Amino acid sequence: MSDTAVLVIDMLNAYRHPDAELLTPNGADIIDPIAGLIRVARDHEDVDLIYVNDNYGDFTAGSDDIVRSALDGERSDLVKRSFRRRAATFSPRRGTVFSTPPRRTICSHGWTPSG
Repeated sequence: MSDTAVLVIDMLNAYRHPDAELLTPNGADIIDPIAGLIRVARDHEDVDLIYVNDNYGDFTAGSDDIVRSALDGERSDLVKRSFRRRAATFSPRRGTVFSTPPRRTICSHGWTPSG
């Protein structure tokens, strides 16, 4: 465990929802900077890389299921550029971190989550 982490939030998306066409340009615009941060994090052993993502209402979905769905989705090109397996943690409810895997991960590092 390190003192520094990069959190990649809500970038694993299958783009199979009503507002996907509106979201895609925003995702495309920020993918290169995010991919750059991910590369830097992976190049430094003292930086943890943590993915926090919505499970889109499937509370039985594990991290592999969410990754697979995103990689099999409509814009797998964007997902492949932002995902590098090293450590992955997913939130079971949108916008909620309390008592979830992300909170446990944060606390296991000795960090104090806010909110």
